[in-house]
Amino acid sequence: MKKILISAAAVALIAGFFLSANTVKTVVSENMGKHYYETGQYQKAVSVFNKLADTEPENPEVYAGRGYSFQGLGNYPLAIEDFTKAIALNPDYAWAYENHANCYYNQQMYRESIADYDKLIELDPQSSFAYSRRAFSYNELEDYQAAIESFNKAIELDPENEEAYANRADSYYNLEDYAAAISDCGEAISLDTGYGWAYEVRGNSYYELEEYDKAISDFSKALSLDELSSAIRDDTILISVMYANNEIGTIQQISEIGEIAKERGVLFHTDAVQAVGHLPVDVRKQNIDLLALSGHKVYAPKGVGALYVSHKIVDLPPFMHGGGQERKKRAGTENVAGIVGLGEALSLLTAELSEETKRTLQIRDRIIDGILAAVPHTFLNGSRTSRLPGNVNISFEYIEGESLLLMLDAKGIMASSGSACTSGSLEPSHVLLAIGLPHEKAHGSLRVSVGRYNTLEDAESLIRELPPIVSRLRDMSPLYQDFLSK
Repeated sequence: MKKILISAAAVALIAGFFLSANTVKTVVSENMGKHYYETGQYQKAVSVFNKLADTEPENPEVYAGRGYSFQGLGNYPLAIEDFTKAIALNPDYAWAYENHANCYYNQQMYRESIADYDKLIELDPQSSFAYSRRAFSYNELEDYQAAIESFNKAIELDPENEEAYANRADSYYNLEDYAAAISDCGEAISLDTGYGWAYEVRGNSYYELEEYDKAISDFSKALSLDELSSAIRDDTILISVMYANNEIGTIQQISEIGEIAKERGVLFHTDAVQAVGHLPVDVRKQNIDLLALSGHKVYAPKGVGALYVSHKIVDLPPFMHGGGQERKKRAGTENVAGIVGLGEALSLLTAELSEETKRTLQIRDRIIDGILAAVPHTFLNGSRTSRLPGNVNISFEYIEGESLLLMLDAKGIMASSGSACTSGSLEPSHVLLAIGLPHEKAHGSLRVSVGRYNTLEDAESLIRELPPIVSRLRDMSPLYQDFLSK
């Protein structure tokens, strides 16, 4: 039997080869785990890191990767446990501290979260992010002064940190410094005009200062395009947005939304019942794939409507089976008279749209200005500018909208306190509640619609008849008497 002699150098070379191979294997596995958690496949990532933890028990990145995956699964206790191990193995591991803190925050363990951000700041004193996030935890602990001090530092390090401005505003709001809150929200909005949270905090601040028109304007800001874009997922197939609200008249940014939908490859549907015939609408220029409209809003016969469907949609299933009408999408005898009436009404409205809009706006604005000037303790619901030309929605404090409607009806003036869809409900408008109005103020709303047959004389009649009615109702209102006594 021959002996095989291996030199010490050869042994070292072979050992180095196996060590190198194991290192490569570990790096490949780590990268696979990262790929899984970066693509949202957290359970697969956990499985990869479990195996790595067995072979690399002293590798902090393995525990941090598994912790991040547990965090993605919402299992914060296990995530905290893994990040704690990673930090023990590498006390200067900033990424582990950051996620450790985030898990504590989600577990409402705010003091522990603050301790982690303190360590992050120690590791990187120029981190605006760490100061800002630490302030979030102070806010949750209702230590608003400490939160403001931390936000101050975050803004000093990054003057364009809109998140810090908006959340410092929230701290000021909780300290009842509403002027400072409004100022900070203004800074945040100047940096990001679609920052919904900043509008909400500013609206709340205006509300506390009883500047209701400004509060409602902020509460009813149009859909944030950034929020919409971030809400689109890989499996999103449709965006559906109301073109204009039927109660407070807010007009959404349809062209911009259509552009986002086109860029992301998502179909775009809009309920344009309130808009068609009253606003310029172009399905091609606005990248609208599906659009619904109704005849009763455009002076066409009632009971007829239409759904525009883009040529891109080739596999739309039938709404009703049977005959081959409507390209086999909606079986049944067609309402020919209604269809012709709808087409003719739209033709007439479109031809006169520009002039009719100017006339309607003149009447609408006269009603708004006249009522707000003549009746105290009133405010406009919705945007003053981004609004349907024929929509007026005003809240009257200390009275019930239903009583107001009955007394106006006796004067020959027809109005509503919400949408026709909820006319039988005693509940206040869900739209007004959604934009932040409390129940007692939402109950006192009045909606007036201006159409092609209304005149400035009608507006003057409403402005003349309304104040004594409101005054009479307030004289009978315990809420108003209580207000006067204070």
